[in-house]
Amino acid sequence: MFMHREPGARRVGPKLKAGVCLMHMQGEPRTMQDSPAYNDVVAEVMEFLAHERRACIEAGCASDAIALDPGFGFGKTWSTT
Repeated sequence: MFMHREPGARRVGPKLKAGVCLMHMQGEPRTMQDSPAYNDVVAEVMEFLAHERRACIEAGCASDAIALDPGFGFGKTWSTT
């Protein structure tokens, strides 16, 4: 497992021939639930995951080795307002 936010992380997966799980999270772990806000949570999460998936493929990750996780509860709430 590696964090894509760490410098050089996207290059590690392909070198190790490792599977990659990309997860969406708004903010940082300590603050992600403080005030999450979205215009369209589904569209924004999908856009983030698509972007990160493309970046991983461009870095050499096999497309079938990438799992996508919307990160339920990570910077998201049940609020409908």
